[in-house]
Amino acid sequence: MTNEEKILSLMEKMYIEFSNRFEKIEQIQKEFSSRLGQTQKEFSDRFERMEQTQQEFSHRLEESDRINGERYAEFSNRFKEIDERHKEFINRFEKIEANMATKKDIAEIKEKHVEFENRFEKIEANMATKDDVAEIKEKLARIEEDHGRKIAALFDAREVQFDINNRIMDSLERIENKLDKISLRVAYHDDVLRKVR
Repeated sequence: MTNEEKILSLMEKMYIEFSNRFEKIEQIQKEFSSRLGQTQKEFSDRFERMEQTQQEFSHRLEESDRINGERYAEFSNRFKEIDERHKEFINRFEKIEANMATKKDIAEIKEKHVEFENRFEKIEANMATKDDVAEIKEKLARIEEDHGRKIAALFDAREVQFDINNRIMDSLERIENKLDKISLRVAYHDDVLRKVR
């Protein structure tokens, strides 16, 4: 075999080997392109899902803000109503206190009653006839009965006022407890919203 034939044979072998290698490289490149395409599609799908999730999350946040805003407005209206009722109760109490008799008034009535009794005793001592004494006793009995009714009415009104005051204090305590619970819920929602943002 001549040198030229050896060189040609060697070149043919090299050509065949390079051709095989190029085919393998092309095959690898096709596989890589296919995998790259799949990877890009997967990334694209994931990004789409992430965008959908973000949109859903944004929608939920907006809905939560709207609901919280409505609840805040409702609570504000209720607090205004409570304030108005509280002012109304205070006005009623002031009117009742203005119309109620005090201990001083009752003491003055008792002093006047004692004074009337003393005067009647003096009159009875100076009276000469039984008819005059009977008339004075009758007047005194009417005065005592009238004063007794007035004093009893004053004490009854004071007891009723104490009962009303106790009921109002109980109502105010319940309202304060509810306000504390509402404040805790609002603080919890605010904390949740801050964490979500």
